[in-house]
Amino acid sequence: MEKEKTKKAKQIIVTASYYEEKYFLNPEFVSLPKEIQKELIEISIVLAQKIRGIFMIAFNEEGNVILEIRSIAGEYDFDEIGGELEIKKIQREKQDLWNSLEYWYKWIYLSNHGR
Repeated sequence: MEKEKTKKAKQIIVTASYYEEKYFLNPEFVSLPKEIQKELIEISIVLAQKIRGIFMIAFNEEGNVILEIRSIAGEYDFDEIGGELEIKKIQREKQDLWNSLEYWYKWIYLSNHGR
């Protein structure tokens, strides 16, 4: 599990926007259990609201879960420092979830077992 800073190819699982008051769950991951989908959506929505920005959960090229925050240009309500703290907190609190997601993704998408 890592926090992504560089621009790499990634597979977005779910993202939520405080600005648009919407979320997006990537249809490629509908095979995830419904409970996990709901939890990921809830995490994304709550964090997007807390930071007043955009929150994203994704997989990087190696299959690690990345958590990312963003804002739109010129947005002064965005809480970047609070966002970084929230990411660290959610990384600790949901470590089992992130580990399980990484294992699932690597098994299904990055190994010969899922093909």
